Amino acid sequence: MLPGRLVQSATGCGQVGNTEPCGKRGMGVGVPHRPVYKEGRMEKYLVETRDRLIEYTKDCRDDMHEPNNQGLTAVVSGYHLDNAMGDSPNNNCGEFTVGLSYNGGCTYKWFNLATLIALARMAK
Repeated sequence: MLPGRLVQSATGCGQVGNTEPCGKRGMGVGVPHRPVYKEGRMEKYLVETRDRLIEYTKDCRDDMHEPNNQGLTAVVSGYHLDNAMGDSPNNNCGEFTVGLSYNGGCTYKWFNLATLIALARMAK
């Protein structure tokens, strides 16, 4: 886990992991970050995030009432609200991310919190 990383877990697992393949390395090491927010890239990123979220939560009720009763748990990682660097808590410079997992596992699908807020605002 990166220094300064805040992780809250409903399952008590406390591990941070990334299930998405990524060639970048976080915190200035290795290949430089590719910011999400560039001309034309944000809309594609929002659509991809929406589609991943719908696919991952398809076994839950549509209104997401008590998703824990369907086996879905969540952790939150990060220390500032932005969506410039993407979904992975391991290389997004500390942006808040939400990790979803089924049945208390320690493998997560990660979603940037600011992006989830953007999707909710666009749904009006």
